Amino acid sequence: MIPDPEWKTLSQIKPDVVIDATLAKVNLGTQRDEAPLVIGLGPGFEAGTDVHLVIETHRGHDIGRIIEKGAAHPNTGVPGDIGGYTSQRVLRAPCDGRFESKLEIGAMVTEKQVIGRVGGQAVHATLSGVLRGLIRPGTMVKKGLKLGDIDPRGKVDYCYTVSDKARTLGGSVLQAVLSEVNRADTPAASLAGTIGLSGRGVISLIGAGGKTSLMFKLAKELAGAGFSVLTTTTTKIFFPEKQQSPHTVVGASEDDLLANLSTAMESYRHISSGTKEDQASGKLIGLRPETVDRIWKGGLFDVIIVEADGSKQLPLKASGVHEPVIPIFTSHLVHVTGLDAIGQTVEKAVHRPDIFMGRWALEPGTELNESHLAKCILHEIKKAEGLCRPLVNSVILNKADTVYEERQGERIGDRLRGHPSLHRFAILSLKEKNPVKFSSRID
Repeated sequence: MIPDPEWKTLSQIKPDVVIDATLAKVNLGTQRDEAPLVIGLGPGFEAGTDVHLVIETHRGHDIGRIIEKGAAHPNTGVPGDIGGYTSQRVLRAPCDGRFESKLEIGAMVTEKQVIGRVGGQAVHATLSGVLRGLIRPGTMVKKGLKLGDIDPRGKVDYCYTVSDKARTLGGSVLQAVLSEVNRADTPAASLAGTIGLSGRGVISLIGAGGKTSLMFKLAKELAGAGFSVLTTTTTKIFFPEKQQSPHTVVGASEDDLLANLSTAMESYRHISSGTKEDQASGKLIGLRPETVDRIWKGGLFDVIIVEADGSKQLPLKASGVHEPVIPIFTSHLVHVTGLDAIGQTVEKAVHRPDIFMGRWALEPGTELNESHLAKCILHEIKKAEGLCRPLVNSVILNKADTVYEERQGERIGDRLRGHPSLHRFAILSLKEKNPVKFSSRID
């Protein structure tokens, strides 16, 4: 045990799990980035915002419930009912001052008995029972501060054994921790592994909700493993920044482009490429799919990653008749969807909402659910695989930034499992250092 009220040792210890069990009824500074799993007990925390999980502490039907999204029951200011007593059980300071008492926890007391004094003023027992809690004598206190409590049941051994509430909360915390520890795949799993890439290949990314982020994270991983990687698009993407891609080659002529790529390969393992930069929009104009095929046949790169679909930074995409734009030599087809589409209306979350509503006979204002996402993914994958000859079709659900969203992703995966057009499935949070939350085969 390390006394550390300001949590200064947290950055040194780097724990796997942080549990804020202070029961202060407010968040005193706990943050979700303090550990891979951060749990808060009681009111004051919000799962998915400042902690990963919240444990309900309010006595009643929901006590011990593991909350994956949202907050616990708000603080009522009224202690739990024990033996028919609530607020009467609690001893409070009558004024500011130093608390003194000669009694100890476990002492039997009677109503109106003097328990101790604060600044010379007596603190009286509010009822008869056993003194179950008591602040340390000599402590400076403020008026109204809780000094202790009396258990009207009068059983001394209750002071020295685990209470029903503590046992329930402890069990819930243990369940929450073990549930995360025993997940099927480690968060350190590779992005390449999630799409079944073990060697060379052309990867085409379609859909919405994180294609560009996935492309550059995957490229960095592969380049770090010794592969030569080209990242490009057959549509448009924002011109790559240096931290995304160390070098970008632009050329309208295929012959010039191939020559410049060959020269750049002498200095860089990862290169991005397009035909030109649109100065007005700041975007890189992509290559024709035939150009990508030619580059691949030239054998210059081990892996080519193509963003083959546009989505205007929305989490879900309904493709038009001219989409997606996929190179014929695609070996790995990856459909990306943002889980944050769930709960949003079609108009707000979907690129080409009219196509989406028409395809699924939906009314304007319809809120998207897990079933909508699963149907859209299957439709888009089946359509896209007819445009190329992929060896592996994968589904990536991105933006699983909370445990609640991970569970949503798992349920969508259950809907997709066994479909003949799908081979692999993964749940990611691409904004995290280790983005893979779950990955498996589903064929």
